Amino acid sequence: MAAKSIAEAAHFIFIVIALVLNFKQKYYEKGVLIKTRDILKEDEEQKKLENTDSAREAQKKEIESDFVGKLNAWRKFLEHNLNYPDRAVKSNIQGDVIIRFVIDTEGNVTDPEIFRSVEWSLDEEALRIIKKAKRWTPAVQKGKVVKSYKMQPIYFRLQ
Repeated sequence: MAAKSIAEAAHFIFIVIALVLNFKQKYYEKGVLIKTRDILKEDEEQKKLENTDSAREAQKKEIESDFVGKLNAWRKFLEHNLNYPDRAVKSNIQGDVIIRFVIDTEGNVTDPEIFRSVEWSLDEEALRIIKKAKRWTPAVQKGKVVKSYKMQPIYFRLQ
């Protein structure tokens, strides 16, 4: 009896060694091969998935919210919509108004407020422009769309 178990154990060890060397795992049922598993191939596929996951992680960097179309679209928007207030023109007032606001997860402007004032007519025009600028791309943090705070200067210059 003991010789049979030793022989079975030796046979089992032989199969395990053969499997490790071939990187294949074989499954038998009642002496019939029913499935073969290629461990080396699975390992390579897992590494590819991990590399893909690393690539996805790289794409999940923080992305700041921005006006749709970026800087060129923002300039065009300002050219078509910004009005220099008459009061400021007559008084020769110029300067940079900074508006602080939130871009929500859907790209909407919320809670605009004057962060740095120049003069009330310029301040009001800067607020009006930010409220009218509705096309923003929301921020992304760790692959998730999040609300973000923006500080946007509006430059008023007389020429």
